[in-house]
This record gives sequence, C-alpha cells and structure tokens, in this order.
Amino acid sequence: MMDFRSSKSVRVTHNLHDSLLAKLMTGYVGEDKTSEMYRKWKLQFKRYRDSSAEENYSIQDDFNFLEKSGLLRVGQYDVLEDIFNHVDTKALFDIKLASQMIDNISLAQIQNKDENACIAEIRVNFWNGCPAVEKHLTDMIGDFVSKMEYALYPQSASTVDEFYLVSLTCPTKIALGIINGTENAKKYENLANLISEFIETLRAFISCHSKHAKNSSIYIAKQLLNMLEDMKKKFKVKRWKFDWSDCIIIFVEFYSQFDFKIALNGSSFTKCIETTLHCIIRNFNDVQLKVPHIEIRGDFESRRTFSAAYSKGANGVPFDLKKISKPERIPTEKELVSVSKHIGAKFQLLGVYLGLTSTQLEQIRMTHGSDIQTQIFRILVSWRNENGSEATIRNLLHAVNETCCTVDVVRIAKILNREYLNNSPIVDGKRCC
Repeated sequence: MMDFRSSKSVRVTHNLHDSLLAKLMTGYVGEDKTSEMYRKWKLQFKRYRDSSAEENYSIQDDFNFLEKSGLLRVGQYDVLEDIFNHVDTKALFDIKLASQMIDNISLAQIQNKDENACIAEIRVNFWNGCPAVEKHLTDMIGDFVSKMEYALYPQSASTVDEFYLVSLTCPTKIALGIINGTENAKKYENLANLISEFIETLRAFISCHSKHAKNSSIYIAKQLLNMLEDMKKKFKVKRWKFDWSDCIIIFVEFYSQFDFKIALNGSSFTKCIETTLHCIIRNFNDVQLKVPHIEIRGDFESRRTFSAAYSKGANGVPFDLKKISKPERIPTEKELVSVSKHIGAKFQLLGVYLGLTSTQLEQIRMTHGSDIQTQIFRILVSWRNENGSEATIRNLLHAVNETCCTVDVVRIAKILNREYLNNSPIVDGKRCC
C-alpha cells in the first residue's frame, strides 16, 4: 500500500503536470487557427506526428498524442522545450520551473524511503586566519543560504503541499543564472532581490580595504553558489546550514548513508569545499591565507546539533543562568574581548539593542574601519561604561540572544565562566567564585 507521503507527492506532481499543460495550451497556443502561435505550433508539431489529417486535430488532441506515444510524461518535457523554443520562448520558463518542482518532489520521495539519511559536520580551519572576519562572513553566508531555500515560494507554489516540496531544494542553479544574466531576474524577483542584498552586504565590507569590492563580492557569490550546486548535483546533498563555533562549520544532510560514504571516502567532496572557501576568504578579507584544513564528522552529535540549529536557530537555544558564575557582575575588558570574537554580522543591531546611538555606532565604524572584532569590542565597552551596575553578564547574554540569531549564547556563557574562574583569587588552594 502506498503511504500518505508518497500518495501526496504523486498527487502534487500530477497537478503540476496538468497545470503546465493547461497553461501551455490556453495561455500560449490557443485554438484560434488564424493566430501566429497556432500556426507555429502546428508547423513544429508535424515533426512528431506524420499525418495528413493532422491539421484537423485540436491542440488538446496534439498534447494527448504526445502523452500516449510516450514523448511527454510527468517531469519529462524535452519535446515541449524543443517545440516551444520555435513557438514562444517565454513558455520555456514555465516548463523549466515545473520540471524543477517535480524534480524536487522526486528527491523528497527518495528521502522518505531512506530513514537513514546521514548528517555530516564539516569544520573548516584557517590556521593563520582572523576568526572575527571569518565569523562575520559565515553569518552573512548563513543568512543568505537559509533565506534562499524559500525564495521561490511566492511565485512557484500555490498550496501548502507545493510549498513544502518546492522548498526542499535550494534554487542554486537559478540564482547562478540570475547573476550570469541567463535567467530573467524579473521572473524570480524575490530571489533576485535576495542575491542583490547579499552582494551589496559583501561589497560594503570589502570596500573598506579593496577598490575591487564589487567584482570580489560577485565572485564570492558565484563561488558559493557553484559549491552548493555541486554539493546538490554531484554529492547528493539535501540541505545545508552554515554556522560558527571557533571555526566555520557547515552542517550537511545527505539523502542516504550510501551518498555520505561516497562523499567521505573520495577526495572530490573535501576538495570542493576546501578550494571554494579558500577563494572566498581570500577575496573577502584581502589576505593571502593557506589552504584550510577540512575535518568531516558524521556522528550522532552532529545530527543532533544540526537538527537543533536548523529547527530553532541559535537564538532559540535556552541557557541556564544558574550555571553562570555571578551573572549580575560587570564583565571585564578581557572578557569582552573574548565575547567580541563570537559576535558576527548583526553586531550593529546588538549595539542598538544595548542602547548605543546611531552616531556612536557610526563613529566606531569610521574609527576602526574593516576591523570587525575591534568594532564589536568598542561597542561592548561603550555599553559597559555607560550603563554602570546595569551592564551585567545577564543583560549582555540576553541582548546577544535577542539580536544575534546565529550566535551560540551557550558557548559565550561558557567562555565567560572560564574567564571568570581563571581570574578568581585562590584561597586555601581553591578559587573564590
């Protein structure tokens, strides 16, 4: 017996197929025998149906013939692409979109059959890098990639079922087409706007130290999208999430244990990530770095971490103030230095939340330029100096948790604990806490 998920997928794919054919028949060709589109269709269709009575058949009869002869099936539209390439190229967009949505549904069915889909944790370490800059970039990429998964929804999905199925696969190929000019940005307005926003965010940072900021930001976007497309097509990756914890971390979910083992046992997967991130960091920070060290983990802990981060987001992670040493104390400058290493792209929003004015934030930015970590540190010091007894560990963690959605607050709390305990005075062989 077919289970619910499988029957739902079949239903949606057939609905997509039928909707596409109806749109092509009525929206592009029509039954008006005097129209140019009708004449073009009949002229091209003769290549597939050799019949003297062909002109007497309706357009729907033509489509029925293609289906009965096996030339046209759900998700297989080579014949339609060939015909409409000579009839009306605008229809190719609808054909391509329907095909991609049906492909996504097929991938979803594979996932449903394989209950052992594997999640890997990829850790990327640059030995001579700058953690604050790498974290800033990771936050930018993480935000862009997570939003991109749903960028096609308003234009390509009309039901809850379709939304779920369409969103399973990141539209990396279309995004690359938009950047390269081979896709019409107006047809994918949400995705095009997201790409422009990402490139502009990159450009704003890179412009602080490079006159080639525009080209570098476009290059970074292309490199990232090419890597994600390779992950999806070559290595059968279902989804991914970028995070930070002392280094760049990419959580990757494969469709099966088999796909995971193939990727892990070969060198191509590691090389793809290694080369891409090396190029991205080099263009982002304008510093010549050595090729990063890539470590791939595939244990249960990675699976659990990925699931929590993907479903909740870092700002949904609870932290227990009872486990923090003296949460009402005021942090030292040394502790603020440690914290500043773990605050990423939304540090200015954190500054606003902590009470700094736009003038103060702009002054800090102008003074310290592209040195992100120093900017963050000065923001935290300004907050501490201006708020007296209210500038507590408790309030700082609360502010970070509310504004920096990709920051691991639990990790920051542990760092503060360690800094505090290491600097506490020793009495009778014990540290005073």
